Amino acid sequence: MNCYIALSFCLIVSSACSKLRPSRPENDDNTPPSAFFTVTPDSGSVLVPYFLNASSSSDAEDELDELRIRWDWDGNGSWDTPLDTVKQITHRFTEAALYTVIMEVRDTGDLADTTQQMVSVSGNLLWKFDTPGMNMSSPAIGVNGTIYFGSGRYICALNPDGTLRWNYLTEGSVYSSPAVDDNGRIFVGSEDSYLYALDSDGTLFWKYQTGSQIESSPAIGADGTIYVCSDQLYSIDNTGSLKWSNPEGGGYSSPAIDADGSIYVHTGGMSSGELLAFSPDGAMKWSFSTNGGMTSPAIGTDGAIYVGSSNYYIYALEPDGTLRWEFKTATGMLSTSPAIGNDGSIYVGTVYGRIYALNPNGSLKWRFSGKTGVGAYTSSPAIGSDGTIYFYKGHHISAVSVDGELLWEYPIGHMIFWANRCSPTVTESGVIYIGGMDGFFYALQSNSSGLTQSAWPKFRCNPQNTGRRLP
Repeated sequence: MNCYIALSFCLIVSSACSKLRPSRPENDDNTPPSAFFTVTPDSGSVLVPYFLNASSSSDAEDELDELRIRWDWDGNGSWDTPLDTVKQITHRFTEAALYTVIMEVRDTGDLADTTQQMVSVSGNLLWKFDTPGMNMSSPAIGVNGTIYFGSGRYICALNPDGTLRWNYLTEGSVYSSPAVDDNGRIFVGSEDSYLYALDSDGTLFWKYQTGSQIESSPAIGADGTIYVCSDQLYSIDNTGSLKWSNPEGGGYSSPAIDADGSIYVHTGGMSSGELLAFSPDGAMKWSFSTNGGMTSPAIGTDGAIYVGSSNYYIYALEPDGTLRWEFKTATGMLSTSPAIGNDGSIYVGTVYGRIYALNPNGSLKWRFSGKTGVGAYTSSPAIGSDGTIYFYKGHHISAVSVDGELLWEYPIGHMIFWANRCSPTVTESGVIYIGGMDGFFYALQSNSSGLTQSAWPKFRCNPQNTGRRLP
């Protein structure tokens, strides 16, 4: 195990503008303008918006407000903005790189001058940890900020500084995302068919054997009962004893618990199945069927249940199981669990690499594809306190604004379809934790201050991954 600490590099702006050859005037009555701009601040990272000011450009014949400006952000020879008389602009660089920023100023006689500056932008990586296998579960945050996740056949615990606290070896792959109870105890399933309960120091408290492998992430009820799907839906008390099981609830879905104790699970495979509702005593309350497999559900403040389907639809159901609305995406199966913003907006990803933002009434708010394009599978999103949407897409962790604009992205291991359980979380200090398919676990700094205040801001609802909506 090795912990790699990222080196910070400042944004460096060259002290003098590098002048490019100006256009030559057609006659002596007009002379070319003179291009000049500044960048503020003079140090930062992808998290910082940069202010560029071309107001010191000049022309012997024209007034400043008559001059037109345009920008090429990466020096690739293609202008990224149209000619405009606005001299000041704010820009975000979405990746860590050395950029050649070119500015052109053009006068009313269509004569031009260009200038350029080199801008070095650092990333937001805090550290990365070399894990024992591919990371196929979403992290949970426990006591003292300890980070828990599954990697290969291990349940891993890291300190907030990226050093190893402990590993626990199971007999199968750990796709299940850990859940942490109020006492700091960790519950997680393995493909060896066991549900494990570990103390915060990594010692085994108990393990319970189900009838099949566990890919489901456990949910923790208000009374400490643990619910997990395997060959059946199991209800297990916090001492490891079975309370009840129901074969109707078997599958890979991760249960979601409403404030009244109702448990929602998807049963079936990727091509078919039902969303089932169970009471806390194990009795089935209702079922809702589609002609496609479904993702694990999210629950809204008013008890609405949101679930995506492989038939391209996202559904909103009433607490009694009746349909409130449905929305069909343009392309792509719904591959991830929805997340809910503080204004009730619903965010969900598809297997074709798009994030959809829907209004609470089910109408389209925006759709994001990004630079990695079609075919890049997405994780379930996490919503930051400032409304920023974070998700794992293709081989990047991406941050998108509440308006659907890319803010930044950081390269990590390539995601494949069956591993889209790797969803991020956000701490109160703005650190994003995410496991990569490249065998590293990442900590990235963000501008958010924790998760947004909503009923279901991320996969498994909260930093502890309890899968339970609070009243």
